[in-house]
Parts: sequence; structure tokens; C-alpha cells
Amino acid sequence: MSVLIFKTNIKSRRKARMFGAIFRRHPFIYTWSIDFEDRDRVLRIESSDEIKSYDVVRLVTNHGFICEDLPD
Repeated sequence: MSVLIFKTNIKSRRKARMFGAIFRRHPFIYTWSIDFEDRDRVLRIESSDEIKSYDVVRLVTNHGFICEDLPD
């Protein structure tokens, strides 16, 4: 299992719900959350090792949002 951490510009729970539907259908994403209290709107994903961070970045940016790897 992997934990992937990203900086995003997803600012509302309403917009995050859209990703809930997308992430729930993804076979390699187990759980996810967005920290709306953090200024970086941190997206945290627990996933299988088969999904890479660039896959998540592409998925989020294809929906019009910014998504960048956050260094450890």
C-alpha cells in the first residue's frame, strides 16, 4: 500500500464530492481525504502500489484543478 500526498486548489467540499465519485470507482484508490484547513488543500490518497502520483495529478488536472506532489 502507498500513501500519496498532493497540494491542490480544491477549495470546497462541493467540488471535492465530484472527486469522491471518481476516486470510489478507481480500482487502485482505497481511501482519500482533503484537508480544507490546510492552506495547501492537501489531498491524501491511500492506494495500491499500482497507481503512481503522476496518474493522480493527471486525473485531478484533467478536471480543471491544480494538483502537485508534496515532498515528504
